[in-house]
This record gives sequence, structure tokens and C-alpha cells, in this order.
Amino acid sequence: MHRNADGELPRQEYAVEKDITDRSEATFVCTATLEVLRPHLRLAIIDAYTDYADELTTSAATAQAWIRQRGSQQRHRSLLHRLGLSDPAMAVHLDLSQEAEWEILRGYAPWSIGVWLYGPGGLELGSFHDSGYSVVAALTDEERDVLVDELGPVAPLVRLDELHARRKAQRVTARLHRRRRRSNQTVGLCSNFSHPAFGVIALSQVSDPLPLEERDLPRWFNELPESRQDEMFRSWWEDVVTWLSTAGATRMRVQVAPFDRALLDSAGFQRADPHTYEARWTPELGRALLEANPESIEIWAEDKLLLSQYATWDGVTTEQPIEPLRRP
Repeated sequence: MHRNADGELPRQEYAVEKDITDRSEATFVCTATLEVLRPHLRLAIIDAYTDYADELTTSAATAQAWIRQRGSQQRHRSLLHRLGLSDPAMAVHLDLSQEAEWEILRGYAPWSIGVWLYGPGGLELGSFHDSGYSVVAALTDEERDVLVDELGPVAPLVRLDELHARRKAQRVTARLHRRRRRSNQTVGLCSNFSHPAFGVIALSQVSDPLPLEERDLPRWFNELPESRQDEMFRSWWEDVVTWLSTAGATRMRVQVAPFDRALLDSAGFQRADPHTYEARWTPELGRALLEANPESIEIWAEDKLLLSQYATWDGVTTEQPIEPLRRP
């Protein structure tokens, strides 16, 4: 639940629950959402890239050019800046108290790969991703009712926490299918297995088929507080990143679910297909993977597979023992 700077107007996050199929639908949904939120919007951060460059309208192309020009004048770079990357077309700030900048947002938001909306005091009010195909808004009850009426049966709203719970259940089901399919198969995997609870062991020592489930991990690890498990994961992954750089990693291929694309889009990965991203290896991008919740990762040294991971951080298989790696 969100509240404004004065502690008023309780807000709940909602998502549009629909596979938006064309540009007119994306424009309709994004525009309706913006209009409902407009009285409270103060700032938008927008990426001047689109998945539909060949379909851009004249007005959208003009807005894109304006945003890129503005971006070249700004020093805000959010995640890209922290990673030491630079792209003036990413994370461009729009002052929505200015009518001209509001019109730029309204004209380009349905096309952008990433839009983040803020109210007074930096209150997060919404985000659009994948050129308007993913829409989330933090709404009061009154705003929700207005938007539901506006969108009608075309694009129903659902609470974001309920949608996440449903998708989590779907991922669990898909994971079980993958587990059965991959049971006792090691073709295409590397010869060693690594997880914060195990350190590094030979893949032949893993008694359960991959991917592991929580019940397959040592009891002492499962009983740790989540904060401590997170610390161990971060320390472990830092060692993995260091080893990959030492081992000559050159490229990576990552698969993510649609609702986890935003970070990879922002970090500079190139989309190979709707679910797959590729990038040249850098330690900074390697570290960013920890936040991206990938379904699978493959990291290569040219044509030699160094690391493979699947099923969302249930461990990785590696081409050779990772040294040094902190043992639990």
C-alpha cells in the first residue's frame, strides 16, 4: 500500500491483466492510465527506445527525438550511471509540471521500453514496460474505479500482489515440468555444481536431479534468516563473477520471464527474442544478473561454455571448479 507525502490517499498497486496485441491497445491503456494519474504526477523517467521503431507514428518519432536531445543534456543515468555505462537516451527526466513535457510523455509513453512515474516527494505511481505491453499503477480506490470504467472489458485491472502470486504458482508448475524433463540428464551441463550452501562440488555428487528444490538444500541453510541467505548469495555470486572474468568470459545469454525484462532492458542487454537477452561479458553486467531473477543463464568464453544456470538461482554448473570460492 502506498501513501503520499502527507500520509493520505492510501494506494494499491494494480496491473493491466491482458496480453495487449497491437499499438492502438497499448496507446489506449497507457493514455487512460496517465490521465487518471495526471493530477498527482510530478516527474517521469523515460527511455527513448522502442520495440516498434518501424511502426512509430510521426508524432511519436518527434517525441523520441526530443527526449534523446533532452537526455544528452542531463546527467541522470540511474542504473546505467552506476554501472559505468552511458546512453543519453536512457533514464531521461521529464518535468511534468511543464505542459510541453507532459505532452511529450503522453505521446511517447506507449512506445517506450521503460517509463517510471512519480508524484510528490518521489512517490512511485506507476510504470510502463515493453512499449506499453506491461502497465502498473498505484491507485486510490476512486482512481481504480475511474480507470476500470475507462478501460472496460478491453483491459481488466488486477491487484499486482495477486498477479505476482498467480505467476509464482505458474513458475512453480513450469519448474516442476522442467525438473521432470531434465531428471537425470546432464547433457549440455558443465562438470561441477555450485550453490552457496555447497560451495563447489562435482556434478556427480548431486544426488537429486537438477534443478534443486528448497527441500534438497541442507537443513542448516534453509533455517537461516532470509537476510543471511541473501548475504551468502551475494558473496557467492561475487566470487562467481570474479572467477568468470579470470576464466576469460566473453559473452552471455540470459532468459527471463516477461515481467522481469525491465532491468535487462535498462542495463544494456540486447534482446535476441521476446524472452532472451545477450550481451558481451563485463563484471558489472554479471553482477546485475543477481537482481534480474533469470530463468536461465549461459556464460561463454568464445565457444566454450563456462557456466550454466537455470530455474532461478537453484545453483549453477561450471566448466571447472571455481577458485577461490568461499565455503559455507
